Amino acid sequence: MKALLLTEYMNLQATELGAPETGAADVLVRVRACGICGSDVHGLDGRTGRRIPPLVMGHEALTPAWRPICASRGGVKQLTMSLADEGAATESL
Repeated sequence: MKALLLTEYMNLQATELGAPETGAADVLVRVRACGICGSDVHGLDGRTGRRIPPLVMGHEALTPAWRPICASRGGVKQLTMSLADEGAATESL
């Protein structure tokens, strides 16, 4: 995956990272674009003390539109996400 990495304060590097590891309860989302906001800009120079390099910057993610569909079967709640821009494709969690 592509990432904007804060390698040290005041130094950003566009880089390629491997796919993140996911567990059984995790959902991997394809991000089409990601922006940075004011808090990321403040973290760039280290003045907040909350962002310590190395760190992937950006948390304003743009993903395909998903429509949640909640159901209950035998007391077990299920969440099905339907990918709106790719027809009827669904994934159950």
